[in-house]
Amino acid sequence: MKQAGKTSIITILGVVGALTIGILMFFGQESPSTACTRFLDAMARGDVDAVVKNSFIEGVDDAKAKEQWTYTLKIAAPYYRFGWEILNTKVASETKASVEINFVRNIGSDMAYPERFGIPLEKKNGTWKVDVRSLPRKIFPSFPR
Repeated sequence: MKQAGKTSIITILGVVGALTIGILMFFGQESPSTACTRFLDAMARGDVDAVVKNSFIEGVDDAKAKEQWTYTLKIAAPYYRFGWEILNTKVASETKASVEINFVRNIGSDMAYPERFGIPLEKKNGTWKVDVRSLPRKIFPSFPR
């Protein structure tokens, strides 16, 4: 028997569940700055697989990109140290964004100073990835091309 003013527990749980799913879907999307941080962190650690996963080189498959990044991170600049600070993110469209960073090259040097760069990103298969060909060459020695 139902009384006026009482709500079923199933209805309450259903509404709470739907709200929870909606909130998780909204906040579960990765930002371009998070993807940029993952890419820079992988470069700093020399993690070739993570760099390949978080970037793309137009017209180059992952196997060739891995070969090029291995050369860059393990042979050309294995001891290159840098730091960065994310300043802001500009989302130009649903698939293009830019992350502005302060980048410090040769961070162990007394002469190190921050320089401002823009890191271009594109959304590929629903994931933000750094566009390697559009990166400024001053950031890192021997970027893959």
